[in-house]
Parts: sequence; structure tokens; C-alpha cells
Amino acid sequence: MNPSSVQDSINMSTRYAQTPSYDTTLTLTPSRLAAKTAAVEINPATHLPYKFKVGSWAIPPFVTVPELVQHLIFLACLHRLQQDVRECPTPDEVQVPGDVKWAAFCTRAARRFEEWASSTRMAVFGRMLNGRAPTPQEVDGMLEGVDIDVLMVWHTYLLNPGAYDEDMDREGRYSEGKFRGFRALGPFPLAQVVCH
Repeated sequence: MNPSSVQDSINMSTRYAQTPSYDTTLTLTPSRLAAKTAAVEINPATHLPYKFKVGSWAIPPFVTVPELVQHLIFLACLHRLQQDVRECPTPDEVQVPGDVKWAAFCTRAARRFEEWASSTRMAVFGRMLNGRAPTPQEVDGMLEGVDIDVLMVWHTYLLNPGAYDEDMDREGRYSEGKFRGFRALGPFPLAQVVCH
């Protein structure tokens, strides 16, 4: 290696090793932070701003902290359910892999969901509402006796909103559609599900 290239390497490494200078006007001191956030109103229930500034728009939060907590509780319940199904013993001590047990469980859960969502009880519920939104007590009544596997399938169904909306339009809009009563339940009642 020639001496000039060694010196160039040293100069380059020294130049990159130096700490860059920072603009002190960008540093938020407590007084600058207080002045900057003084115009932001904080919702005491969520500890979040009522609106977030996104570009030139003021957007309210899509979800609240309590809704996030409820969703995490529900997901933890589903995780525990999956663990229990995978680890459960089988009759006659036959060795069945956990994935096979879970797949069979989910297939059965999907069938149970469809039976519940298209039941006569659900159809009567839809006719009773006659286009109005159900009260929380009415939703509680419809959820009574519904097992977690059925709720898991409903939640999973909602993860594909395009297919869900298409199915609800096709099978839930008209009086003869199999999901006519189910559609009347409205959005997934996360708060009620977590409370049960």
C-alpha cells in the first residue's frame, strides 16, 4: 500500500468519525415543548390528543387505548385457546400433531359460526330490529351462549373486509339472505365479548 493512500484512509476515517453539529433551534427544551403542545387538547380518558395533525389535516384517533387493550385481551384469549387445542390429549392416546388438531378445530368452528350466523334465532333478531341499530343489551342477548371459537371465526372473517362486505351485501341485505339477522348485529362487539 502506498503511503498517500494510507494517509487518505486516515483522513477519511477521521472526517467520518467526527460528530456532526446539530442545530440547537431544533432541540425541544421543556419550555419549548410546553409552548408547542399547549394548543393540543388531551382527552383525559385516553391520554391521547383529540386530533392528530397529519399534513394539513386534523384527524381523530382511529382507535382508543381502551379499545387496544380490549383487542389485546381478546387476542390473548385466542392464543390460549390455540395452545389448549394443540396440547389437548386425544382419545386412546393416538398421536395427532398439534397443527392437525388446530386445523380440525378451526374447520368445526367455521361450521358452528355459519350455523349461528344463519340461525332462525338470528333471523328473528334481524326482523325485530327492522333496520335500527341494536342496543348493547340486545347484542348481549344474542351473544349469550356463543362460544369463543364462533367469535374467533367472526373476528377472522372481519380481517378480510372486502370478502366480508361482499358476503353481507349478497347474503345479508335481503329478507331471504342467510346472514340477514347476523348483519343486523353490526360491528364486532369487542367490549361486550371481552366483558364475558
